[in-house]
Amino acid sequence: AVKKPTTKAETFTYIADKTGLTKKDVGAVFESLTTLIKRDIRRTGPGVYTVPGLMKIKVVRKPATKARKATDDEDEEEEDDDVDPDDVEADLDAILKDRIAAQPEDEDEEEDAAPEPDERGDGAGRIQPKKADEFVCQSCFLVKHRRQLADEEHMLCVDCV
Repeated sequence: AVKKPTTKAETFTYIADKTGLTKKDVGAVFESLTTLIKRDIRRTGPGVYTVPGLMKIKVVRKPATKARKATDDEDEEEEDDDVDPDDVEADLDAILKDRIAAQPEDEDEEEDAAPEPDERGDGAGRIQPKKADEFVCQSCFLVKHRRQLADEEHMLCVDCV
């Protein structure tokens, strides 16, 4: 019985041995297959790809779930945990304050255009409206500047195309 997953190299070698193709030819077949699958399962494609006689790949698009409020039990668990400063889930406000405090002095010119922090408030709980020169990418759902728009018809950013 096999104890560990088959590696890419082992897969290519096995297929090359069984079919008489070279490993390079097997790699080319997989590259072509990858291109076909990506084309069919991307947002603008049909969302389904069938590898004949082997498997069917289907994209399931479902609406995002709404955020839920933590129960009292979960609140107590969070208070008991020690906060690691390197933790990815560290408080966003603390991270932003650290970054703002670490900004070099030569950025004062940019800060002159922005209102003073006491005028803006802390921003907690407020969502800024989308500006006229921004769009929402229909793939990653991030608000991006217009200059990052790669596909205007489908409203996709340069990262998602």
